[in-house]
Amino acid sequence: MHRLVTRSTVALLAALLAIPLVAAPASAVPIASGCKGTTTTGAGISWYPANRGAQSALQVACRFDGSTGTSMVSNSFTIHDAGVAQYHNGAARTVTGNGSSIPAGATTFTLASCAGITGYVNRPITRIPVPNPPAADTVQLPVRTFVKSISAGCLVTLNQPTSATAGPAADIAIPGGTQFKIDNTIARSVADAVTNSTSTITSATANFTASDVGLSVSGAVTPGSTIATVVSATTATLSSATPTTVSAQVLYFGGSIVNTSTRQANDGSTTSAAIINSPAAKFKADDVGLLIAGSCTTPAAYTIPSNVYILSVSGSNATTTGGLTTAKSGCSIIIGDPTVTAPANSEMMASQLVQMDLNPAFAPGVDSCANDTLESFAFPGQWMNPGSFVGGIFNTQPAATKAVGQIVFRNAGGVSSAFVIERGPLTGGDPNGGAHYDLVFPLLPIAFALCASATSPGLGYSLQFYPTTLSQGALPAGIGKPGSAQVRSIALSTTTGYTDSVALTSEDPAVAFTPSADYSRLCIYTAGGAANFQCGSG
Repeated sequence: MHRLVTRSTVALLAALLAIPLVAAPASAVPIASGCKGTTTTGAGISWYPANRGAQSALQVACRFDGSTGTSMVSNSFTIHDAGVAQYHNGAARTVTGNGSSIPAGATTFTLASCAGITGYVNRPITRIPVPNPPAADTVQLPVRTFVKSISAGCLVTLNQPTSATAGPAADIAIPGGTQFKIDNTIARSVADAVTNSTSTITSATANFTASDVGLSVSGAVTPGSTIATVVSATTATLSSATPTTVSAQVLYFGGSIVNTSTRQANDGSTTSAAIINSPAAKFKADDVGLLIAGSCTTPAAYTIPSNVYILSVSGSNATTTGGLTTAKSGCSIIIGDPTVTAPANSEMMASQLVQMDLNPAFAPGVDSCANDTLESFAFPGQWMNPGSFVGGIFNTQPAATKAVGQIVFRNAGGVSSAFVIERGPLTGGDPNGGAHYDLVFPLLPIAFALCASATSPGLGYSLQFYPTTLSQGALPAGIGKPGSAQVRSIALSTTTGYTDSVALTSEDPAVAFTPSADYSRLCIYTAGGAANFQCGSG
């Protein structure tokens, strides 16, 4: 019989548990393990929808043999996601206006500080929401607002004026000292584009520059179009003629750009008063202007001072605005702030479902191991942004990695987690050879809570990873970097079909998942699309 574990049982077990599962009948014969439907009914790895440039949920459902002597229960494992899957992308610089208010209709305002960002051009900018603002504080930055330039004197010029959404006729202004976020990308959108069935497009607010050549363009254009040439700040030509003649079009530029993301790297060191070194951080030009924060452990505890910003990058070095103490190592560094389109901390975006025979030594109240009875429970998964990661024995970020997020599974008894790790191509020992993301569960000592039995009914595991969160879904269209208001998506490209794979590996020295075909799925998505999409046969 299957019984639902009580809250008190889950509380006692939680500190030892984090791996999820799906269910199997009791049997004296070792149970086949894997993620194939031909191995276990209902098992599989898949995502939906699978279209390019679309939000996409991930599901991994597998069964593991738990029988003594043949157990495949792993204390740590990794889900290697497909290369076409993109997790929340982008980072932001938080800036503050000076003491002067910004009136409705303004196209310029001055920042209190602008170290490292005077080169910012065409970067989306968003006002950080203020809870319960007074009536006189209703001037907003309209959607699709971006920075045209930032002068050495910290004067910001916008592509369109601020606007009043409500309030009295007078005294409507953005107060001095208001905070904004500027994205680390030139990907942006406009709502005033004009197409005329040729390759020429115009927009009074686009501020086209030479840097836009090659950017993807989506909207009312021929699929796969890019910017071929820039004629002026308001006119550009595309690689293909547009299919219609329409005014006031919404067009998206640079939707296929993959920028550096807000991330936490744990191999940092300070090599001078201005330079931080971190091979794992994979610094790129997108990082210039971003905040860098964190702390170090060697030779003694050290915290990076406030307001340290990246001025330039070279290889594994980031040159900052300075003020660092030299020769600190063991540094966990956070690069950039979360964007406005990032999931909020503690937002639910995943769930783990588990079935296994619990040992009464760890969960008093359940029946004897001799009965081979399955108990069932579930944990919601909550997103945590870099800089807000939860620590503890079950929540240690893998060494020398960069994590763009942490998925925390909480209950009354404790916390366990997985890290969303960004991997480069040809990562040693990784089954996916291209750049991709891993979901790493670093320590899941579920074997200690599992009944030792030659006739174990096994363990069932199901992870569901949602494509977006409630706060992301509530954002108006046109906020921030186009297409970034989601947790997981399929990357935009000029092709519609693709072939890719997802794999599950064990990092527990006592357990190796073999044969590999039982723990990997080949995902083939045809150019015409497919309903009921899943990865691989079975």
